[in-house]
Amino acid sequence: MHTFLKGITHGIAAVLLTASVASAATEDLSIEQDADLLPGRTEITVTVNVQCTLNDNATLTVYVFQNHGRLLNIGIGSHSFVCGGGLETFPVQVLAVPGLNFQPGPATAVVRSATGAGASIDATRDEGSRIKLK
Repeated sequence: MHTFLKGITHGIAAVLLTASVASAATEDLSIEQDADLLPGRTEITVTVNVQCTLNDNATLTVYVFQNHGRLLNIGIGSHSFVCGGGLETFPVQVLAVPGLNFQPGPATAVVRSATGAGASIDATRDEGSRIKLK
């Protein structure tokens, strides 16, 4: 069963990573390896580093997947901002799907950067990484 859930996690991450169009609007995108697991274990702070085109509107969406026994814990969070043009760092609050709790230890995170001028989304970029919940 553990192998089955691990396969599902990798499959979901692969779909998210291949479902976007790469663009120069987000020049750099990465996830820091250590993530803060908050009391109650339903919320994580994931730190994302991003560089995007000056004055573009941007949204970072972070997905976290963690196998624990027979469960696949999943969380989603987002952060919107106006790009400063240089490398910027943002903490993104990720909330577990109701009824699920994260555990200290390894997890997989995927971040999507969606950028554009005005209200339109012109480009997306995805990055994935193994993280450690502390």
